[in-house]
Amino acid sequence: MLLPMIGYVVLLQHYGVNIPALDDYDTILAHVVSDRADLSGWIAQFNEHRVAWIRLSASGYYHLFGEINFEHLMYFGNLALLLLFLLLLKMYRSLKYPIMFFVPVAYLLFQPQSWRNMIWAMASLQNFWVLLFVLLSLLLWSRGKTWSYLVAAVFAVMAAFTGGNGILVFVVLLIWELFRIAGNLKSRRYVNWKLGVRENLHLGILIIAAASAAYLYLDGYQTPGHAPDLVAALLNPVLVMKTAGILAGSYLKFLDHRLVLAVGVAEALFFAFLTWKGYMRRNPVAYYFLLFLFLTMLLIGLSRSGWGEHQALIPRYRIFAIVALIMLYLAFIEYAGPWLRSRKNLVWVIVSLALLFNLGSIHMSLPSMRIMKTRLTHGLSEWKQTGTGLYHGIPPFANRLMEEAIKKGIYHPPEKLAD
Repeated sequence: MLLPMIGYVVLLQHYGVNIPALDDYDTILAHVVSDRADLSGWIAQFNEHRVAWIRLSASGYYHLFGEINFEHLMYFGNLALLLLFLLLLKMYRSLKYPIMFFVPVAYLLFQPQSWRNMIWAMASLQNFWVLLFVLLSLLLWSRGKTWSYLVAAVFAVMAAFTGGNGILVFVVLLIWELFRIAGNLKSRRYVNWKLGVRENLHLGILIIAAASAAYLYLDGYQTPGHAPDLVAALLNPVLVMKTAGILAGSYLKFLDHRLVLAVGVAEALFFAFLTWKGYMRRNPVAYYFLLFLFLTMLLIGLSRSGWGEHQALIPRYRIFAIVALIMLYLAFIEYAGPWLRSRKNLVWVIVSLALLFNLGSIHMSLPSMRIMKTRLTHGLSEWKQTGTGLYHGIPPFANRLMEEAIKKGIYHPPEKLAD
């Protein structure tokens, strides 16, 4: 399991650079330069998101070290992937299956198909940490203690203010509770209404946290002018579902789109099978984490299908498909583990396929990572000489912000730009 992690770190170190790119200017550099330490500054809208966690991470780093280093923030963003892996390992160990069955998870998770998140500070802080916060929220909610409900609600709020899809964790928790209440009513667990109320007081925590997050998120919210028309997307549900399906199988983007879609549909059908088999009762944390991932992909399909199906293949969204694949694999192990114990050769086949997937992902992603690094280093070099070349959609904005950050000592561009 250490091999893919080592390979991942090597790629991270080689292709990660201390140079801002695209949204790094808007969410990190602009916030630190403006020094807005009030609540409105933390949760100020950026595109469709409220990225308080990104701004908090950037400000925290700045106050600790007196400057902003985008490469270090990128490392911190990727730390969430390691913590996510350790949580999944802890969940798996509780199943009492051989550790060999878990080895493929390392090869699936620590590979660079999601390279945009991997070597982009803002994206790693958003898309990796939102997954960690959601899983932590679900794990703590499953503890069933008053303190764990409170901490779970805090992590849920943090997820909502990390990425736009994070707010879906409240939807998932509410569905979890509704299924639990329905099951208790069916079994006539509540012998009187007082017992029913007492056993469901924690719903108040969930409702208050969800309402507070929704209010802060929607207060003053403005639909970005460049965003696709959601009404048009709702009127074209086939395109939305197709986009979500392609996203679910996007880790096989080298195949024909129809095959990628078929894989995504197969995953959705397997999830439906797990639902029918009552997986939410057998392993509620894993089931509801899967539900969050599928709802996320559906949300991306709804919000991005207006720009075309190719949006489903954007690298930064692929992490959700990869983690969904991992969770489906672990669900398969949970059901088929006893059968697999007597078929060790099949386990080695699965591990070998995961290894080939990892190596193939590296081969497929290296050109894009190389182009990204070259674009950043050459752009900064050109900017130092001519005043233009920074990687941002609005060059004058990026130029002014870079000059101000350097003048205030907030950011120090690397003197030597490696090839």
